[in-house]
Amino acid sequence: MPQRIHVMNPMVIGFIKWYYTVTEIFLGKGFALDKIVVFNTFLNVNEAHLVKGLLESHGIKSFLFDELAVTFVPLVGGVRLMVRESDLAEARQVLAREGV
Repeated sequence: MPQRIHVMNPMVIGFIKWYYTVTEIFLGKGFALDKIVVFNTFLNVNEAHLVKGLLESHGIKSFLFDELAVTFVPLVGGVRLMVRESDLAEARQVLAREGV
């Protein structure tokens, strides 16, 4: 009998990756549960990753939402960069200081 090879849908893989990232960042490792808000929306996935890296280099935890959806369906509305509400003001200051 031939062996079946199961290939996972990229959207499912993206959701699983997102779920574990969110759980680790916001619920695990001693982080207080806080409201998660949209910091900014990007039409370019690469630009979103650059800003996310900048924030994380300053100690602000963040994650990207709809990253894979924008890759497959560009009309989704953009990649949303999410941060904790308590980090929102500091994130804005970081971008202002860096001139982004």
